[in-house]
Order: sequence, then structure tokens, then C-alpha cells
Amino acid sequence: MYPHKRVLELKRQLDTRWSSQVLACGTVSKRCDVVLNVLQSLEDDENRNRATEAQSILNGIDLKFVFCLLICEDLLSQMKCASDALQSVNMSITSACDLVNTCISEITERRCEEACNKYVAYAMEICEKYDLNTNVVQEKRKTKLSKRLQG
Repeated sequence: MYPHKRVLELKRQLDTRWSSQVLACGTVSKRCDVVLNVLQSLEDDENRNRATEAQSILNGIDLKFVFCLLICEDLLSQMKCASDALQSVNMSITSACDLVNTCISEITERRCEEACNKYVAYAMEICEKYDLNTNVVQEKRKTKLSKRLQG
């Protein structure tokens, strides 16, 4: 689909390592258009199970999904850097403590309304670019009172 770009591959998530999770989030984020195109083409697949599953996944890719993807990609990539550094044989206990404290303070900085608004704005841009659903408020289904209870 993109002959001049490096091929990115989605791998099965059997691993719980940071690197595995970061790569999955990054791949989906960087190639969102490809993921959407593949799912849309699978919607018309002759295999009805595959088509239904593709349609179900497509319906789940909305503003909330993109927002969570952006946050996860950001936080997991930061955690991966810290994790990789902490595994270094040359890491001293002082440096490790500094690294962990820096990581904690950076994550804490992201827990504010301003940072949240930036994630939302970027997620909105992506949703508008790919024509994804931005209505995340679900309407409550009206319940009908049983005829027996209506009296």
C-alpha cells in the first residue's frame, strides 16, 4: 500500500513486555489509515464471520479509542525508556532512583486538564482526518415497562 515506507507489522499480543505493547500502539497509531482500509475491505469479505468481526472492530474505533491509544503510546514509550535504562548493567542505584523519580514526575504532569485537552484535540484531529465517530456520549436506551407492571 505504501511502497516507499518501511513495512510495519502488527504482532499477536502474547507478550506483556513494555516493548511489545509500545510497538503495537505505535504501529496502529502510525498506520491508522492502513488499519482502517484493511478493516473496510474485510467488511465486504465473503467469509461472514470475518466481515462481521471487521465491522465490529471498525465500530469500536472512535474518539475514545484514539484518545486511549495516544495516551497508552505516550506513557508506554516513556515507561519502556525507563525500563530499558534500569536494565543497564552500568546503572547505579542513585541514577535508578533519579530515573524513577523523573518518570513519576513526567507522568504526574500529564494528569492535568491541560494535558488531557491536548490529547483530546489531537485525537479529534485524527478522527476528523479518517472520518471516525467523535460522539462518545452514549444515549441511554429507553426502558419499556412491562405490560404486567403498567397495571
